[in-house]
Amino acid sequence: GGASPSLLSLSLGPTGSGKDAPIKCMRRIFRDASAAHLVGMGNLASDTALTTYLDQVDNTAACVMDEIGEVFGKIANDKSGCLAGLIKEWMELFSSAGDPYYGKKYADIKRNVDIDYTCFNLHGSSVPESVHDSMDGSSITSGFLPRVLIWRVDSRADDREIVRKPPPEQLLEKVRGWLAMPKHTQHQVQMDAAAAVKFREYRR
Repeated sequence: GGASPSLLSLSLGPTGSGKDAPIKCMRRIFRDASAAHLVGMGNLASDTALTTYLDQVDNTAACVMDEIGEVFGKIANDKSGCLAGLIKEWMELFSSAGDPYYGKKYADIKRNVDIDYTCFNLHGSSVPESVHDSMDGSSITSGFLPRVLIWRVDSRADDREIVRKPPPEQLLEKVRGWLAMPKHTQHQVQMDAAAAVKFREYRR
């Protein structure tokens, strides 16, 4: 069997802990695979900008944000309403993985965005305090935080030896294969039995 890949994840740790390493790795992988345009959206102006961008890159993209706690704070204090819908949109895209996504409907139908199969992933890094201070009970009851995988980085990067290596060619070929797929193709990740168990535990 397989699963449509859609992840919401955070890496939280103190300053200097190397919590931004996953973001650097993702950018390096996609850059080396000539697919840097699929990793972006770090400075989104609105939820509409998000879905428009996703449609333009043929339904597949990774949103990576350093210091995402500050973004959460801006969303919580947004008076214009432009950013307020971002978290709701992230959840909609997560829930629509492997299914058609139907965006907002406008009188001007040219502004409508419907996507056959979404493949949206979000990863952000932050100090824990910044995320905690910007969240309230609604973040849990709305279903956002329960959907997020959180990794805690507890030690500083200076205490560990970091060896930076180029991405494996096999991984780069996988990314290039995604680029070669026809527009709005459904993506699936094949799972063995052990992975299927983990997947079911995560989805509960």
